[in-house]
Amino acid sequence: MPLVILLVALLTTPPPALAQIRIAGAIAGTVTDSSDAVVPGAAVQMVDELTAIGKDTVTNASGGFVFPDLSFGSYRVTVTLEGFHTAVYEHVKVESSRTTDLRIKLQVGALDEKVQVQGVTPVLEMTSNVVSTTVNNKALQELPLNGRSTFAFARLMLGTQTPSNSGDTHYNGMPGGTINGTIDGINNASNGFKSGGTSFFATVPPRLGAMEEVTIETAGLGADAGAEGAVNLKFITKRGTNQYHGSGFEQLLHDGLIANSYFNDARGLPKARLRQHDFGGNLGGPLPPGNLKDKLFFFINYETAYIPRTQNRSNTMLTAEAQQGIFRYQTATGEIRTANLLQIAAQNGFQSTVDPTIASLLAKQNQAIPNGTLASSNDPLRTTSLVWLEPNKLIQPYPTTRLDLQVTPRLAWTASWNLYGSKDYGRRQWPLPDV
Repeated sequence: MPLVILLVALLTTPPPALAQIRIAGAIAGTVTDSSDAVVPGAAVQMVDELTAIGKDTVTNASGGFVFPDLSFGSYRVTVTLEGFHTAVYEHVKVESSRTTDLRIKLQVGALDEKVQVQGVTPVLEMTSNVVSTTVNNKALQELPLNGRSTFAFARLMLGTQTPSNSGDTHYNGMPGGTINGTIDGINNASNGFKSGGTSFFATVPPRLGAMEEVTIETAGLGADAGAEGAVNLKFITKRGTNQYHGSGFEQLLHDGLIANSYFNDARGLPKARLRQHDFGGNLGGPLPPGNLKDKLFFFINYETAYIPRTQNRSNTMLTAEAQQGIFRYQTATGEIRTANLLQIAAQNGFQSTVDPTIASLLAKQNQAIPNGTLASSNDPLRTTSLVWLEPNKLIQPYPTTRLDLQVTPRLAWTASWNLYGSKDYGRRQWPLPDV
């Protein structure tokens, strides 16, 4: 039954986008004896410590072995061969798009005796020349962050330059168009900015509760980089395990804890109301037992940014004189002159009164003046700017879902879905109830 439900879900969802770049990790190693001679024919077992799913292989004639296409996480590697102690490497860390290299030395002795090694972390990758940095989940959770978008962590790489505008971030002096951001291998870059300098944006902001790690690759990219860019920013969503885990959070931003802005003070405007609530939670684990028991795992994260606030809004309107048809203009010599357009129209046989529809719109604009403050505009001879504080609320949902299915010992299937929505309630063209 679970298999039927899964197939129905796949057939009723929109067409998916396939991953364009490699995001899987790997474990590769060489087995030697105490004299550093390679050991062929040793049995090697790898077990995912998060899901208990295992794989087996045998060392080749050079004593080497490899477990490719692994999800991020922690693994246990066991090597056995008659005449040697069993070697057990626990908590072997695998990061996305990187290979963890193991050098395993077998000691002569009984097979039932074990030599255990704890906590192997990739330090120097011997099988690739890609220059990269991975910010793992522990760092994502503990490093300070303004907001909950983890995109800022992609700046934690040597060679990163960030001017005053964070959207202009670039790497190793290369133009912004060389940056490509992905989530689970799917293009997540704001490609509309590729032609300009501001390209450090994400179509779907990778949220803190949904992301496991981010890998930044800046040099030595191979064919598995998908030819998407000279710099790859790879964000990877969390995955479910063989145990249920969940969490919730609430973050609050309140205008009572911040000062008024300089420009509001200069214009005599009160402090803008800003109260932001970020809340949500996540849950992951195995799906119910059945044909897919110990094979199918899920992870769900949902976050919402609820922002009730007041914002400085402005709109341009004609001056009182211009509304009566009296226009001021500046000559080439800098002289300010005045022309009555309605009189000129009457003298030439055209309509000499303001169109009723236009007059109605101008009247509504004038009704809004007491609800704001008049300020200078870019064209002060004919227009003025009306500035006001407008109450509104912004709601931004961020749902994330991931499924991992171990189809066979050598075939795994992963699907993820990330969405970003944004709706502004209460925005008005003028500070009037019906406009």
